Amino acid sequence: MDFDLLYKDEPLAIRAEIRKNSVVLIDGEKRTEFAHVSLDSATYLITANGKNYRLVAVRDGNTVYVSTPDGDFKFVLPAAGDGDTFTDEHGPQGDKSKVLPPMPGKVVKVLVEEGQTVQAKEKLVIVEAMKMENPLVAPYPAEVIKVNCTEGQLVDTEEVLVELKKLE
Repeated sequence: MDFDLLYKDEPLAIRAEIRKNSVVLIDGEKRTEFAHVSLDSATYLITANGKNYRLVAVRDGNTVYVSTPDGDFKFVLPAAGDGDTFTDEHGPQGDKSKVLPPMPGKVVKVLVEEGQTVQAKEKLVIVEAMKMENPLVAPYPAEVIKVNCTEGQLVDTEEVLVELKKLE
């Protein structure tokens, strides 16, 4: 998953591979794997390169404030469009008929039901991860074949939340 962020008013492009218990950040040729554990609603224990770090991350709108032992950082996230989150990241090997969460989290809202017809970019499910709500949307006009999640359910990146059938 690619992220275009602002850091100290400079654009920053980062690629992240979201795994079950870690995140790999790729910046050019440099790859750093971060294992993470949430200690409370804003405090995280991060392990990278054999060292443990404690950080605090708080989101306010599209701005994420991060405090680490090495200093404080502010990241500005791009504004979400009309329900456009994660449209290119569905399913194994790009199978967009299977909607999976981009990272482990909790389903906070299921917006569709089986048999329902949805339009491209229509919100299907909202998953909260790292204190951010992430709407998962339909990649194309489709019929909802199956809903495999319920509100309040904890989900992992390998779980198919919604199955779709593309409408012609």
